Amino acid sequence: MQEIWTRIEFWLKTNTPQVLDTLNPGASESQIKAVEDVLLIQFPDDVKNSYRIHNGQSAYDYGLINGREFLSLERIQDEWQVWKELLGRVIN
Repeated sequence: MQEIWTRIEFWLKTNTPQVLDTLNPGASESQIKAVEDVLLIQFPDDVKNSYRIHNGQSAYDYGLINGREFLSLERIQDEWQVWKELLGRVIN
């Protein structure tokens, strides 16, 4: 995963440095585990390894993936909670 991120970072530095500037530092093991526990899942190893390098983006001004935000673990948890609550309203 490190090699992949190195290539991505090089491309971003050359082509869209403003996106590179939004990448967060990596997540800790405890941060990854906390989100897995809340979502009741276990991320695949490649996903965990990616988040150990960059924990999403700090801002949504410039999306990393097809113009979309690369969600941090915190944002994943927040979005999951919002959708879970909305689903609960529809079912009830």
